[in-house]
Amino acid sequence: MRADERNPTGFVPTQAQRDESERKGYWDHAIRYGLEYYVSGRFATAHGFISVNANILHHGVELLLKACLAKDDPIEKIRLYGNPKKGYYHDIVQLWQEFKLRQKVPPPVEFDAIVEGLHEFEHIRYPEFLIRDGAMIRIDIFDVENLPDENPGMREKQYALKLPQIDRLMGLLFAASGANPPAFLPRIENDEQAMIYYDMVRPTLFGRPKLTQPEGKSRIGLLFRKWLNAIGLSLGIVGVVFIWIWGPPQPSFEREVPLAVSEGTPLPGGKTAGQHTAEVKDQESRYRLMSSIGLAFILLGFATQLANEFLPRDQATPPRAK
Repeated sequence: MRADERNPTGFVPTQAQRDESERKGYWDHAIRYGLEYYVSGRFATAHGFISVNANILHHGVELLLKACLAKDDPIEKIRLYGNPKKGYYHDIVQLWQEFKLRQKVPPPVEFDAIVEGLHEFEHIRYPEFLIRDGAMIRIDIFDVENLPDENPGMREKQYALKLPQIDRLMGLLFAASGANPPAFLPRIENDEQAMIYYDMVRPTLFGRPKLTQPEGKSRIGLLFRKWLNAIGLSLGIVGVVFIWIWGPPQPSFEREVPLAVSEGTPLPGGKTAGQHTAEVKDQESRYRLMSSIGLAFILLGFATQLANEFLPRDQATPPRAK
């Protein structure tokens, strides 16, 4: 093939190279999909979305299991993963059994029940089945001990999920997938920017108009907070300097001369014993005062910054219709 704009090198991969590229591409995307489903499921669990959180976590486990198998499977078999008859479809129990067969060291048996329990939620993935058959759903964010059922004679099927168990399962699968953590984890672990954006879109739920603030008031409030924070930091720094100079360790403030002398007795250096005692007393008072001032600066700076966090924000107002 001749070189052109779309293929400047003129390189033409073989079919085997294309298949290998597709296999690696599936492996990579399955891990990324699985991790994003996993984090989304954890958020849904923390948010109390018990109708969908388990199914989102189910997708995460499913994709990571498929990524683990795709490390060794040929592309022809990978293409059948989603086939309900010839592949695994969404059956994580079947995927888990195949995964276990390929491990040199069998995974802990506790994960068998975790996978089976998570897969049970597929039966109530849609509301019509939940309404028809009923269900008792228990979601635990923490790894707490389950209390005995108050009514063991209930006919509704019970569904239980413990988030820490899913966390351990996903940790096992991610390690087994052969993924390089620095290449995949920063995207899901650094959620600071995501929370900023989420706070920005939170008020516009259902297309509600975004609340705005008067421009002048907003700028004044922001400027005041910046100055308040800067003053608090400056006071803290000044306090540290004061304590550094006049705080511990302090010089000896021993006022008495270790001799039986009167106040008028001259000492080496030309001072009398009385003058020496007065100077030491003044020095001790000065050190105590300056170190106390330094501590007061630090406490005042801390209080200023703390007040900055608890001051009421400028009240937002809906935009006027134009």
